[in-house]
Amino acid sequence: MQRYKNYCLMKLEFRILSEAMRSIGGADESILRRYVAGEMTLWDVADERHVSYETAKGRIRDLKKKLKAQAIAFFTEEAQETMIS
Repeated sequence: MQRYKNYCLMKLEFRILSEAMRSIGGADESILRRYVAGEMTLWDVADERHVSYETAKGRIRDLKKKLKAQAIAFFTEEAQETMIS
């Protein structure tokens, strides 16, 4: 039973993270997805964006902050819906 609960929680977390990632959208979403998945390094991001390494590092940092804020918003929304139900 505990494994099923863990599975359900992981599924919910994945859905929330996916929605948060989708809310970023566009080229930023694509780059962040590939960076988080380990398909790109910061050097790759810099090269693709035609910017310096430090600029790419700052952009990824900003996108991760945005992703975190979006995920927290979705978690909060989900928690409120669960409490209402």
